[in-house]
Amino acid sequence: LQDRWIDVDFQIKIGNGSAGSLRWILKNGSTTVLDKSRTGIDTFLADRVRPKWGIYRSLGDTSGSLQDCYLQLSNLRGYQLV
Repeated sequence: LQDRWIDVDFQIKIGNGSAGSLRWILKNGSTTVLDKSRTGIDTFLADRVRPKWGIYRSLGDTSGSLQDCYLQLSNLRGYQLV
């Protein structure tokens, strides 16, 4: 996937004890490269969850405050939990 634009979908279900889950999806165009899920994990690590409400904006926002941005990663590594 180097030197390509890819779509990343990272989903987290907040849950205490074994009620949480994660899902990570990578797509190269219409091709799904990776779709992995893990359930039964503790994703509630404190007394409450604080979502980042300020980053959610409508794609229909015409105020000019919503801009394209880019993230360049180097030496990104993935590890399989065994």
